[in-house]
Amino acid sequence: DGLNELFTVVTGSGAGSTRVSADLVAGGDVISFASSPDGRRLAYTSMATRTQQIWTVPIEDRGGELHAGTPERFLESQFVDTQPAFSPDGRWLAYVSNESGTEEVYVRPFPPPASGQGSRWQISNTGGRAPLWSRSGRELMYQAGDQIMAVSYAASGDAFVANRPRVWIAALGTSSSLLGGWDLAPDGKRVLVVTPVGGADPTKAEHHVVF
Repeated sequence: DGLNELFTVVTGSGAGSTRVSADLVAGGDVISFASSPDGRRLAYTSMATRTQQIWTVPIEDRGGELHAGTPERFLESQFVDTQPAFSPDGRWLAYVSNESGTEEVYVRPFPPPASGQGSRWQISNTGGRAPLWSRSGRELMYQAGDQIMAVSYAASGDAFVANRPRVWIAALGTSSSLLGGWDLAPDGKRVLVVTPVGGADPTKAEHHVVF
């Protein structure tokens, strides 16, 4: 029947938590996924196509169990597009693309307008990956080498205005290209970083968590 990737998400904690298990992709792998703020949609990167591409899928609660709907292509692209991240209000999707020849962070409206893919804004300017949105303010962060960059922004209607990136954390202690190698605390004051310890291959090495 081919290779199926089982995509499982658990919402809540302890008793009464809701679970979803759904075959979203046949014949390929799913990586770097994100949930919308309301929990009703997932964005993920599929490796089933010629290049890594971003898809989204609606999630429906049916009697305490979540079920995935029909996956939808977020962006028609010939480039590698990955690492999606929803804004706190769910109206924007940050992602990483190599369309310029270098991995950079971009933002597009979500959902895409019915007339097409809509506008897109480049956020990073010297390379970037693993974007995360601050939930405590209007900032978008991303990893650039061993630094965390921050970009303040303003959004009104269909317009997204991003300021110049600035260094937020000067050194993470790793320049690893691990997907999802860091996370931001809800209050935006601390970060969690996964760093490889020993070994040439960071995907196979032991990892420590650094606060």
